[in-house]
Amino acid sequence: MNKQQIITPLFLSVILLAGITGCKSSDNQPKATENSSSPSEVNSGGNNQARSPEAMKRREETRNQVKAVLTPAQIKELETKMQAGEKMRQALNSINLSTDQKTKIEGIYQAMRANRSAK
Repeated sequence: MNKQQIITPLFLSVILLAGITGCKSSDNQPKATENSSSPSEVNSGGNNQARSPEAMKRREETRNQVKAVLTPAQIKELETKMQAGEKMRQALNSINLSTDQKTKIEGIYQAMRANRSAK
């Protein structure tokens, strides 16, 4: 056997092993389902521990106001999409809303923005 026939399989084995171990997820990183009390917290798009309790309360109040405008079937569709990873606004844009519902929801978001900028 010559040198190249020995080194090539060895080199390929090292590359393969490094690729497998490099792609393995770290056990130190929390999974999306760990350390959360509800699915809406998982999909909220940020670090929940860094948010103040007041901000989380305002966010939940806004969600409840929006859900009050929707039909039960729309609420179910919205929750399904959010659990699949969509943000609330994306999910709202993808469900079939009436013009009246769109107007009411936009009013809710405008009021939320006004309250946030006033503080």
